[in-house]
Amino acid sequence: EVSPKLVLCLGKPVFDAFVDFKSTLRDVQGGFFYSKKYDCTVYPMDMLTTPYYKPEFIGRFLLDLKTATKHLNDIQGVGIAKVDTHYAVINTACGLASWVADMLSEKISLISVDCEWGGVNYMEGSLRSMQVCWKEGYAVYMQFRNQQGDWSFDCTLNDVVKILNPFFNDPTVKFIGHNITADFLWMEHHLKINTYQRCAFDTMFAEYLLDEYADIKLERLALKYTDLGRYDTDLFMAKKKLKIRRDEGYERIPDEVIVPYACKDVDVVMRSYPILLEKLQKQELDDYYFNISLPYVTDVFTTMSRIGLPV
Repeated sequence: EVSPKLVLCLGKPVFDAFVDFKSTLRDVQGGFFYSKKYDCTVYPMDMLTTPYYKPEFIGRFLLDLKTATKHLNDIQGVGIAKVDTHYAVINTACGLASWVADMLSEKISLISVDCEWGGVNYMEGSLRSMQVCWKEGYAVYMQFRNQQGDWSFDCTLNDVVKILNPFFNDPTVKFIGHNITADFLWMEHHLKINTYQRCAFDTMFAEYLLDEYADIKLERLALKYTDLGRYDTDLFMAKKKLKIRRDEGYERIPDEVIVPYACKDVDVVMRSYPILLEKLQKQELDDYYFNISLPYVTDVFTTMSRIGLPV
């Protein structure tokens, strides 16, 4: 009767009544989904009783309300200004060399990095891509393998390593990431990149330090600090459709889904970094974070994982 533009589903049972697929609330919370049955957009949230009985989740509930409000503003033309995105795929030696030359000429010294892969671990699995963001809205997706698992570059992996080396192994270039230890293992093993003492910031552990009850998934940081929203919805649906197992990684995800998702991963980290840094400084947590927490969750975690202690 009302023909709503947006329905807030307070709780998993409500959301289930609107959509035709099964999921956990954690998988879909913060995402906008289309309900064929009612021809409207639905947004899954916590039940109203959750923030009442668990005050630590009030912040999450408020974030969801703000996200829903922003969505309504956007579709009515009164949303906040968006950052233009410039994402590109690189899978040729010429394209990679040109990009590295640009980074060196611009004297870029801080980059956001992330990897996508297939398989259980970096020793037995295959590296599908590495993506890099060097300023808000700008990212490249280095496509090593496609969704069939075939090698995509027009040169060998050794050639790729040689091209990347002048930039990625420059000790003045620092990395930021989200749970960056996982990516460091792949970068070291497959791309021969030295990562020791080169992490400048990890957004996951910064968010956790600021609020131990916060949802530290990168997609939630996107909702909180950027205009990119819950950008993994297409990925979630693709995983459902292809029945991707937990131990498969992202090897079989279609290129048209994984490329924009992966680029937004590194873009979110780059945009969140200055916001989180300012919050740490305001709460006077920066000294503890940079001198104790960050070295432990990067260099120590990476070393422990490499020698056989899963972290």
